[in-house]
Amino acid sequence: MNLDEFAKDFLPRVERYIDQIIRTDIDHLEKASKHLIKAGGKRLRPLMLGLFTKAFDGDLENAAIAGAAVEILHNFTLVHDDIMDRDQFRRGVPTTHVVFGEPMAILAGDYLYAKAYRALLWLKDRVDDHKLVKIIDLLNKASEIVAEGQALDLTLPSYHEVSEEQYIDMIYRKTSSLFMAAAGIGVMLGRSSEQDVEKAIEYARYAGIAFQIRDDILGLLGDPSVTGKPVLNDLREGKRTILVIHAFKEASDFDKNEMLRIIGNKEASIKDLEKAKDLVIKYGGVKKAEDLAKSYLEKALKVLDEIERRALNKDSIYIIKDLTTRLVYREK
Repeated sequence: MNLDEFAKDFLPRVERYIDQIIRTDIDHLEKASKHLIKAGGKRLRPLMLGLFTKAFDGDLENAAIAGAAVEILHNFTLVHDDIMDRDQFRRGVPTTHVVFGEPMAILAGDYLYAKAYRALLWLKDRVDDHKLVKIIDLLNKASEIVAEGQALDLTLPSYHEVSEEQYIDMIYRKTSSLFMAAAGIGVMLGRSSEQDVEKAIEYARYAGIAFQIRDDILGLLGDPSVTGKPVLNDLREGKRTILVIHAFKEASDFDKNEMLRIIGNKEASIKDLEKAKDLVIKYGGVKKAEDLAKSYLEKALKVLDEIERRALNKDSIYIIKDLTTRLVYREK
C-alpha cells in the first residue's frame, strides 16, 4: 500500500467521525463550525496519526477517532487565527468570520475546541483509561503550545530584530506542536513503548518545522489560485518569516528601510508588496528558507530511520517518509 491508497482508505473514516462529532441543533453554529472543514484541507495530522498507528499495529478505527479530534482542534486554531490576522480567504473560500461574522466565528472556534476533547472521549471504551489520560494530556499540551506560538507570531513583528532561533521557536510552537501530538497519539494507539512515542514526537517536531518553512516560502512565491491564500499576505501582515529575517540581515540600509516601509503596512499596494518580495529574493531569503527546510527534512528522516528499526509494520514508515518529503516540496 502506498500513501495515496492509505489516504483513500483511512481519511473517509476520519471525515465520518468529524461530521458526527460536530453536530448541534443550533444550525448556524454547526454550519460555521464546519465551514472550513467542508472547504477541504490536506488532513495531514490525522493521516500522520493513522500511519503511526498502523506502524505499531494499532486499531485504525481508534486512529480515525483520534485523528478526527486532532483535525477538529487544528480547524479551531485556523478559525481564530483568521480572525486575528483579518484574513479574508483560506482554502480558496471566504474565511469563517467573513461568512458568519466575527462573534459567530469566535463561538465556532470555541465549539470546535470543546468538540476535539469530546471526540477523544469516544475512545473511552476502546482503550485503557491510563492510555486515554496520556492521549488527552498530549493533545492538551499541544493546545497550550499552539497558543504560545500564536502569541509569538503576533508579537514578533513589533520587534526591531528577530533571530533565526526566535523564528524556529515560534513555528515549533505554532505548527509543529499539533504534528507532534498526532504522531505521539498514533504511536500510543499501537503496541509501543514510551521511547517509541518520544521518537515519533521528535520526528514530528522536525517535520512540522520543515512544513512551516515551506508554507512561508509559498506565502511569498505561491500562486493564490493554488494555495487558496491571499497574494503576499504574509508581507502585508508583517510576518517575520525566515525569508524576511534573512533579507533584513543581508540588505543594504536603503533596501532594508524600503522593506520596513512596506512589510507590515496594511495599506501597502500590490506594487509595493511585489517590490518587497523582489528584495527578499534579491537578498537570498528564499534560498535561505529552502536550505533550512531541507536541513529539517533531513533531521526528520534520520529520526524515522531509528523508528523504522522498532516499527512492527515497516511499510508504514516508508509511507511516512514519502509523506514528509511531499510536505516539504509541495506547491500548496
